[in-house]
Amino acid sequence: MPPSAIDFSVVTHLMHFMIVPNGDGSLQVSNRPGFESPARIAEVVNAAHGAGRKVLVSVGGAGSYSGFKS
Repeated sequence: MPPSAIDFSVVTHLMHFMIVPNGDGSLQVSNRPGFESPARIAEVVNAAHGAGRKVLVSVGGAGSYSGFKS
């Protein structure tokens, strides 16, 4: 959903799902359609912040266990 379609007056927070940890400690953005690029994510985050809303990030998910190992 593009940020222009989000009614920020009815939400207090947005949840961005999912960012996956890599074995080297870096993070990888999900390849889910619409959120596969940092620019797209920044567009949504900037729109939420512009509306005075917070964005929460979910790190991990099914199959990402190996990225949490040290």
